[in-house]
Amino acid sequence: MNRIRLPRSVLLGPVMSLLLSYSLSAWQATSSMNNGQYFNSRIAFIQANASTPGGDVYTMNPDGSDVRQLTNLGANNGAFWENWSPDGRQIVFVEFPNSPGQLWLMRADGSGKHLLLSEADYGEYAPSFSPDGVWVIFTRCQNVSNGNGCAIYRIRTDDSGLTPLTDFQLEVNDWEPVYSPDGATIAFESFSRDGLIAAIWLMNADGSDLHALTPPELSAVNPHWSPDGERVAFRSHCCNPQNNDIWVINRDGSGLHRLTGSASSDLDIPVAYYNEAPSWSPHGHAIAFDQYDPKTNISALFIIDADGSRRTQLMKFSAARPRIADRARMGDQHRKRRHHGPREVEENGVWPRWSPELQNNF
Repeated sequence: MNRIRLPRSVLLGPVMSLLLSYSLSAWQATSSMNNGQYFNSRIAFIQANASTPGGDVYTMNPDGSDVRQLTNLGANNGAFWENWSPDGRQIVFVEFPNSPGQLWLMRADGSGKHLLLSEADYGEYAPSFSPDGVWVIFTRCQNVSNGNGCAIYRIRTDDSGLTPLTDFQLEVNDWEPVYSPDGATIAFESFSRDGLIAAIWLMNADGSDLHALTPPELSAVNPHWSPDGERVAFRSHCCNPQNNDIWVINRDGSGLHRLTGSASSDLDIPVAYYNEAPSWSPHGHAIAFDQYDPKTNISALFIIDADGSRRTQLMKFSAARPRIADRARMGDQHRKRRHHGPREVEENGVWPRWSPELQNNF
């Protein structure tokens, strides 16, 4: 039986520091994105502070400046899986006051925080908005003792209309659902569905016409739609010891293309690394992602051109053996599911989510 493994919500310990915060002025002067098209946006991410065992939600400009803390969850709590509303005015995220997770909403400046969904018999994870902003789609997991996996649900932002889109199935676990920009299609990652270790799947907005998008050998997770709805970015190799890289694929399954890993020497990347959590810029010219180096215990937030031609580091984080919850969730075919809580690994500074174009300065 697979075990559920939760996301990376971090404690950096008493010595937590931003080692590097780079100006992107030189890169902006030469990049194909230097046309002002992404400057009216922000990037949300998860970062810890030294006094808590969990992460908080932060935002920053796409050049790494003007970092703002939106939540302050305190001891024995943490946040993860933050995502923007289509108008950029709200953020939905998961809070872990204990275990399991709860769905919360807040304004984009961190005010107006309120509970959307919490259940004693289920955990809620990986939320994102529908394009009209009416629904939040998310992963709903039964208690571990039930052993019946995780399914895709949606709920209105007024906490009504809880609706299943995939069914609970023994050993099948569906995660990280995201609507296409037109609202017609949902991409999500699924573990053990149709015998695949992991893959990105597509389905209609009503849950019909399920079919795998990515090839089995890539064990793909972390889907994110391009703004035009024609491509899906994702992370490869969730469930095996190969390096994790950022890839892009067309919605019809053609045009599979790897963006990271083929020319890693320019970033001085070690042999073992993890690139994950891709997020498109609002005009589709760039993708933000996080990278973790287990050898040095350092993680960083990056931006890469959508064609893979240029990578630029935004922030770099370091800590000594941070306390986190493992964000891989599923796909370990060789271990029994033992618990539904945190374990110790070395990762931090994660899950960048690029906002839509913003009309107001938050």
